[in-house]
Amino acid sequence: IRSVNLSQAEISEPNIDGAVLERLGDDHHYESVVDGRRVIVSERKYAIFPQQTGQLDIPPIQFDGVISYSGSLFAQGKAIRLRSKPLSVQVLDKPASWDKHDLWLPASEVTLEEILPDGALPEYRVGEPFTRSIKLQAQGATAAQLPPLLEGKSIDGFKMYPDQPKLKQAVNQQGLVGTRIEKVAMIPTHAGTLHIPAIQVKWWDTDKNMMRTAMIAGRDIEVLPAIQSSSAPKAPVQPQPLAQQQTTPAASVAQDKRATQVESDTQSWWQWVALLFMFLWLVTLWLWWKFTKRQPQQHTQTEASQVMDIKPAQKAIQQACKSEDAKAVLQHLPAWVAACYQDESIQYLAQVKGLSSALDKEIEKLEQAVYAAQGIASWSCDALFDALQALRKQAAPNAKEDVGLKPLYAKK
Repeated sequence: IRSVNLSQAEISEPNIDGAVLERLGDDHHYESVVDGRRVIVSERKYAIFPQQTGQLDIPPIQFDGVISYSGSLFAQGKAIRLRSKPLSVQVLDKPASWDKHDLWLPASEVTLEEILPDGALPEYRVGEPFTRSIKLQAQGATAAQLPPLLEGKSIDGFKMYPDQPKLKQAVNQQGLVGTRIEKVAMIPTHAGTLHIPAIQVKWWDTDKNMMRTAMIAGRDIEVLPAIQSSSAPKAPVQPQPLAQQQTTPAASVAQDKRATQVESDTQSWWQWVALLFMFLWLVTLWLWWKFTKRQPQQHTQTEASQVMDIKPAQKAIQQACKSEDAKAVLQHLPAWVAACYQDESIQYLAQVKGLSSALDKEIEKLEQAVYAAQGIASWSCDALFDALQALRKQAAPNAKEDVGLKPLYAKK
């Protein structure tokens, strides 16, 4: 607090043994009235975190400055030095009721919340990932003091890939605010009702001097089955033994006709009728042979116009491998398999799983690379392309040996 003009003002930084100091923002300057005099106040705030129990001594803070005199350009002013009073506080130990296995978290306020995508619960389906985000915020605590929420935890019925936690600190009128945000990608492994357990954080209310608990309640979710692909190869129909085949109506008619011709050998006019019918039958047979000769070509042209082109998805996967982008590879796999099986209903990754054990293994590695906290370096485009080649042979045995995906770009 001062009522004179100062220059070269400087405040020393405190050094407290047995405590950690956090400076809360920049210095704040404002005017006030003290004992009827208008003064200028310079304010600097610190957060002090004791590291041991017992008496904590806070040494004085030193201020150095020069009082400026008006009326002369050559006046040097008067140097001054001021010291604050030393302080001592008593640091209490943790309460006896506090579980020693729980992380000690003293604060004036703690909030724990789950951040939902777009504010609504997603639809859950086997094999399709969704992200769970948890936010923990404490008034009067640093971000480093906040406990982990999802790290190292597993939930039955899910594969879990936690991301790196985000730690942030801010300053408000009440002091320091620490924030910890954790995200985890969760992939349901089977359909039905799955339980997501509650999350609890114990903390000590420094204002009311009591233990409290922040909690996100557990909940049950309904997981839908994976979308099944209609492209699974069907078992070929086994031809029936010749002995079990029934005589066709055409064969019966031919037999009757032959019997009639035998019976009519004695009647001449029946011979002419038979010759006429034979001529007509030969003409019909010739027309049928000519029509069936053209039909395969027309059928092939019709089918060719409806064939799904595999090249765009193939090029997209190849480019993703060049960029070592595991997420992009996962996104383009359904389109590749849809073109491979000529099945437009294949649109989701869950429909791809189960078609090939080798491809399932590579998809598992890609998911780990995308969703795991640190990612992994074991996924390889070489192994992925081998699995895709084998799958295409299964779907289209007459397909060319080289699917055009190589040269291979392996992730090192």
